[in-house]
Amino acid sequence: MAVALARAENTFRVFMISLVAVLVTVAVTLNLLLWWMFIRPVTRMSALADRISLGADDAPDFVARSRDEIGSLAESLSRMRRSLAQAMKMLDE
Repeated sequence: MAVALARAENTFRVFMISLVAVLVTVAVTLNLLLWWMFIRPVTRMSALADRISLGADDAPDFVARSRDEIGSLAESLSRMRRSLAQAMKMLDE
């Protein structure tokens, strides 16, 4: 009986360690994907919007290759930057 319990305990320990390793790997992978797909572009757009709000005329357009909400927001930000530059030119004239 002691041998069977020791084997069961060892098997359970190996199973739990494997399960924790898989869950940690999945969590790290999901975290990296979220950072790459959402957090990084939004942070870059925020920095660009900040530059535009401070009057940086040389701020580049934000290029987003995606067709999701982030891409739509990037297009709107670029359009707003161009409209603001045009409005500033009209005021200077």
